[in-house]
Amino acid sequence: MMATPTLSGRWCSRWSGLGLALLGLLLLSLPATASDRTALAPPQQVIDQVSTGLQRVLAEDRERLASDLAAVRRVVDELFLPNIDLQRAAALILGRHWRTATPSQRRAFIAAFTDLVINTYAHAVHEIGPWNIRYLPMRTTDNPDRVVVRTEILRARGSPVAVDYRMIRQDGRWLAYDVLVGGVSLLTNYRSTFNSIARERGLDGLIDELQRRNTARWTGS
Repeated sequence: MMATPTLSGRWCSRWSGLGLALLGLLLLSLPATASDRTALAPPQQVIDQVSTGLQRVLAEDRERLASDLAAVRRVVDELFLPNIDLQRAAALILGRHWRTATPSQRRAFIAAFTDLVINTYAHAVHEIGPWNIRYLPMRTTDNPDRVVVRTEILRARGSPVAVDYRMIRQDGRWLAYDVLVGGVSLLTNYRSTFNSIARERGLDGLIDELQRRNTARWTGS
């Protein structure tokens, strides 16, 4: 009998690394230098502005963010979520499950997924080290409202890490909805595991599992 998929074990380890890529590489890398910043295109400016804000928060409240979930939520709500197209990300992750979901299921999934991101950041904040970010030429398409912001994360040790951000312009604002680390899409990784659970237990079962993992992160249960 096939075991019911869960978010434990090896996948949780993968989530820790990839979740840190989303919140660490997208938002916590050191900002570009002042001279570089003046030449950034609007989509690049979004990433740089949020990076600058979170770098300041980390410098002031790193210890509190490592243990205070409410403080983490405030940071994510103020600096992260306004610059992310969560609904688009959720729809791409769930695929056909999103298309058949009720409005209440969609809201519940987005809330549980957001909490998973917040919890991962809260538990991984102590791992974030001093990195710098180098902006590469953006990748454009025939659609002027979609771009890929290409960067390299420079670390004190090790080779640069390629991190690309898929962004879309909505109502004049650029929002990120996916990040690729070394060419691997975060949404693709989520889709594989989340849809496996949804096939076995339904969308409500997936939401319940996400909520259970979120609770376990803070209670140790």
